[in-house]
Amino acid sequence: MKSYSTKKLIIYAMFVAMFFVLSIYGTVNLGNMKITLQNVPLLMAAFLFGPLEGAIVGGLGMFLNQLLSQYGITVTTPLWILPHIICGAYVGALSHKKNFNLNNKFVLASIIVSALFILTIFNTLALFIDSKIFGYYSAPFVFGSLLMRIVTACVSGIIYTLILPPIIKKLKKHYGL
Repeated sequence: MKSYSTKKLIIYAMFVAMFFVLSIYGTVNLGNMKITLQNVPLLMAAFLFGPLEGAIVGGLGMFLNQLLSQYGITVTTPLWILPHIICGAYVGALSHKKNFNLNNKFVLASIIVSALFILTIFNTLALFIDSKIFGYYSAPFVFGSLLMRIVTACVSGIIYTLILPPIIKKLKKHYGL
């Protein structure tokens, strides 16, 4: 039993590391908007293991991103981490409710797109609060690209819906998850 627990911890650590690496090298920053693959490992952990693991991968991955990025740790760091914790927990809870069955593409797309929508809304709220605290608030900067960020979340959700099932299927088969 101990090796199984160790195996799971190693897999969680790999997901956190993938989140961090993709947050740096798999991300295109466009002002206050970004196109990223960082959420792929978060979603995989949530779909494979559940809400707690999804939240942990999202939280630790974003914490490392904040810690080692140009922003560092500030009073608003928890605001930037929280959306990823919520996203991981949300996806994990819904996938657990569906018994981790990823065969229905409509259900899968609904879960992913709604999770990325929630992530976008909470990130916008974090940007709003951060901009107020640090004095760079401007309505066009904070809310001007919100519609485009929502569209990007929807498109990303559809792409994730196409790429995640075969990856998760291989992980389940290869690692016996």
